[in-house]
Amino acid sequence: VQTVKNPGQMTPPDSSGDPKNPPQDKTFIPRSLGNKIMKESSATIMQFLKGNNADVTSEDSFRLEFMNDGFRIQVMDRTQKPFFDKGTAKLTDYGQFVLKVIAWEIEHYPFHVEIEGHTQGGNSTPEGVENDWDLSSARALACRRFLEEKGVRPGQFWRVAGYADKQPMDPDNPGIESNRRITVVIRLDPHANLDDVPKVFSIGKE
Repeated sequence: VQTVKNPGQMTPPDSSGDPKNPPQDKTFIPRSLGNKIMKESSATIMQFLKGNNADVTSEDSFRLEFMNDGFRIQVMDRTQKPFFDKGTAKLTDYGQFVLKVIAWEIEHYPFHVEIEGHTQGGNSTPEGVENDWDLSSARALACRRFLEEKGVRPGQFWRVAGYADKQPMDPDNPGIESNRRITVVIRLDPHANLDDVPKVFSIGKE
């Protein structure tokens, strides 16, 4: 029941206290600015990664994919450039470097983060382990812990999951090593406000 204090001057109910209906004012990030943040953040990450992978092509090591509300980075765990020690969830120096680059960018913005672990298929135990579900999950969790150590806030993590070999990048060739990878999905918090965004961005400009 709504109580009207002044029947002669009725106004719509205030939804500012309802988290599902945030107030529609300039404090919340406009879609154009949100897109700009995602593009510039992804470009920064890829610039650092490409600059430190002169020995292999970018397509062999990592891939960037844009989504409606964010972007996805796929980092392959190749024999030539391993992300983990073989058959374990222990990050190599390269794996740590990649996650440091991602963490540095994530911690500066109101992002939500999802981490997925994927193993190579085609063989019953392609990495000499008994259970690919355990390995993919352990690797995703290892990435989460490392990102948190490097500054990503616990509340920014939205999902951490292992998919074994059930979501190959190339379904027609489940045994190729590019299917063995870590996926980091980064989305902008839809309820973030401008106070959460560094002043480096020009507010209101495309």
